[in-house]
Amino acid sequence: MLKQKVLTLPEKQKLFHEFDAHVMKRKQIATIFGILEAAVSGIVNERKSIEDATTKGPSSKRQKLCLCTYEHVEAALSKWFHQAHALNMPVCSPLTKKQAVKFALKLHYNNSKATKWLVRTL
Repeated sequence: MLKQKVLTLPEKQKLFHEFDAHVMKRKQIATIFGILEAAVSGIVNERKSIEDATTKGPSSKRQKLCLCTYEHVEAALSKWFHQAHALNMPVCSPLTKKQAVKFALKLHYNNSKATKWLVRTL
């Protein structure tokens, strides 16, 4: 049985190229990339989101697609983090959570469920 392997976004692009060439079957493609045949099917089915992430994403070496729900809060929090880091301020998880909630309220994300993503991500 194969050990679970996660392909990076460029590797998935190569997989799409092989798949589009129609030279090999899914089983042969799976063998080349060292993954299961079902994984090839899953990657092909998620093609649109993978290609979008490759073009828009911050890093093409990513393995997972974790898209942010609150992009403006994420951008403000990232900017704050870099400023705090430049000033040699200690940045801890509780402080980051407080700042994120503060930015969410300033940007009119008044949903109480909005803070739950902080618990999962930080």
